[in-house]
Amino acid sequence: MISRSLDDHLPSSSSAPHPLQRNLAPHIHPFAKPREYTRALTAVKMERMFAKPFVGALGGHQDGVYCLGKDPRRVSVVAAGGGDGEVIVHSLNLRRPLLKLPQAHKGMVGGVCWTSDSRDGRRGLVTCGKLDGQVKIWKSKAFNPGLNDDGFEGNEFGEGSSKQGFLDTAGAVGESFDEEGGGLALDEKKRDNVGRNLEPIMSYTSKNGFNSIDHHRDDPVFATASNTVQIWDEGRTAPVSTLQFGSSMETVTGVRFNQSETSVLASVGGDRTLCLYDIRTGKAERRIVMQVSRRWVVLWEKD
Repeated sequence: MISRSLDDHLPSSSSAPHPLQRNLAPHIHPFAKPREYTRALTAVKMERMFAKPFVGALGGHQDGVYCLGKDPRRVSVVAAGGGDGEVIVHSLNLRRPLLKLPQAHKGMVGGVCWTSDSRDGRRGLVTCGKLDGQVKIWKSKAFNPGLNDDGFEGNEFGEGSSKQGFLDTAGAVGESFDEEGGGLALDEKKRDNVGRNLEPIMSYTSKNGFNSIDHHRDDPVFATASNTVQIWDEGRTAPVSTLQFGSSMETVTGVRFNQSETSVLASVGGDRTLCLYDIRTGKAERRIVMQVSRRWVVLWEKD
């Protein structure tokens, strides 16, 4: 039999408050059940969050990431531009940065892309800024781990005559050169020093900021998007041509080259337009205006 006193569980009078049940033991939390429920709910959410297809996260950015550029030669390398002007080259296999460019631009990075060639064992990365109006080409062998290239003898870290020599002079902590994964594990301090001291090999300046950038598949040519679409040659400091549809001066938010018809590129604007250009003729071939469907909500008032 369980016996209890009704005086401990019922109010003493009709106006008295109902007795509260509390466990005053210091090692037991008075809200144990709500806390356990919150923990269980959080565990379920984290299990769903880290379930497939989510496989990992690429960290290291101090600000938001606003643009990504995948390497067309390697599926395991991607570059990301942040809102503070920092550009980080990530390795998807290693889940860590290959190189950081802390002050690539002043302000937000508008776009990043990769060059079409790899000379002297150096991959080229092209970045543009939204506020400073600059386009910069960066080349480093730190961008190039795992990419088969015959010119792999010299580097900015020192003199080397082989891949192993490059690893020794570069100061790699993980002394293995992963051919299959394409990852090179650099020491964090040396990696930051290399990125901090790395200078662009070319710099292009414009009056307007750039919202997007893309590189030609084969030729040393890239396109930028601002209030117009400009075609640039890597060996010239001024744009080769300026493309726009008629007299429209609407802001162009994105530009991309066609990977099949390499001389054709497309741009999208803030006025819901999609334009196709041909760099051989230097003219806009077609313009499409996207229609926006509107849904109306009508409120009726009852008399």
